[in-house]
Amino acid sequence: MKEPQSEKIEEPEQGCKGPQQEAEDGGRCVRPEASGGGVKSPLPPPETQEGSETHECDAATEILPQEMFSAVVAEMKASMQVAPKVAWTTTIAELYARVHDTVRVEEALIPGGKQRYPKLKGEEKAELYKLFRELCVVTEGTYKEWEEYAVAITQKLYNTSWSFKNIVLRMVSKVKWVKTQPLNQWATKIKSGTLPAGKRTTQV
Repeated sequence: MKEPQSEKIEEPEQGCKGPQQEAEDGGRCVRPEASGGGVKSPLPPPETQEGSETHECDAATEILPQEMFSAVVAEMKASMQVAPKVAWTTTIAELYARVHDTVRVEEALIPGGKQRYPKLKGEEKAELYKLFRELCVVTEGTYKEWEEYAVAITQKLYNTSWSFKNIVLRMVSKVKWVKTQPLNQWATKIKSGTLPAGKRTTQV
């Protein structure tokens, strides 16, 4: 005598709602991947033991942007009269890319000619190097200041019709202007004789 076969209960596909939930939503079955608004799992995808070890090793050896910043600034300060090295421009471009990726941008509104960013061309890397040198090496700006400038560049890049190169050129001029303002004010006070008595310089 054959044993009665148990009925196979079909479960809803992964990502779909159950019958009760479908009824409440008008019978629609919304898959997270199709809607574009699904919640991604915070856990990494399953990996083999070897792949998992590689992933952990990469995470442990990943260099923080602040460390990259400090290293390239130190090298540039030690070689102020040396022409820009490829390693420097590459590192600065990477630092910009990391900040760029933290800025919220409506991808659907990005013009076709600007969709390649944060990838930079040779001339763009050269201009970004000039800004970095002026801001972080010459005037000894901090990583936070560099980050603020990089965010401003990204926002102007997508909110205006200006090119990356023109935006950075304007930024370089701004940094130089800010740097010369205290000197100009000091010179004006000296000429007008408005310096406090204790701060007057004695001519030899």
